[in-house]
Amino acid sequence: GFNVKAFEDIVLMVWEKFLGNVTLSASTAAFDMTVGELMASDEAWPVALGCMLEAYRVGVHLGVKFKFDDPVAYVTEFASTIPDASPSMRLDHLAGRPSEVDVINGRVVDLCRENGLEAPYNQALCAILRTREARFDPAEARRT
Repeated sequence: GFNVKAFEDIVLMVWEKFLGNVTLSASTAAFDMTVGELMASDEAWPVALGCMLEAYRVGVHLGVKFKFDDPVAYVTEFASTIPDASPSMRLDHLAGRPSEVDVINGRVVDLCRENGLEAPYNQALCAILRTREARFDPAEARRT
C-alpha cells in the first residue's frame, strides 16, 4: 500500500518546499558543497539564506500564509536533517549538465521583478550557474 498525506493548503506546501529548494539547490551547485558543508561555511551559508529570504519575502508579498515566523530557523532545521545531501542541481553541475536553476532561483528573480522587489542573491547565483553551464560540453553531458 501507499502512505498518503493530504494537505489542506497545497499552495502553502509548494511554497514551503520551494523555500528549501531555493536555499539549497543553486547554493550547493555554485559552491560545490554538500548541504552540511554549505551550512558550516561562514561565507556560503549566508548567501543561501539570502536566496531563501528573497523567496520568502515575495511569497509573503503574494499572500502566502507561512506557518512559521522565522524562515531562517525553518530552512535551517530542514537542512540539518540532510547534511550529506547533494541536491540535483549540484549533481547536474558535477556531471556537466545544465540545471533547473531558471525554474527555481530564476523564478524568484522573475517573481520579485514582477512585484517591485529585488533579488540580488538569486540573480547572482543564477548568473554564476548560467555562465558555468554555457561552458559545458554538450557531448560530455550526454554521456553521464
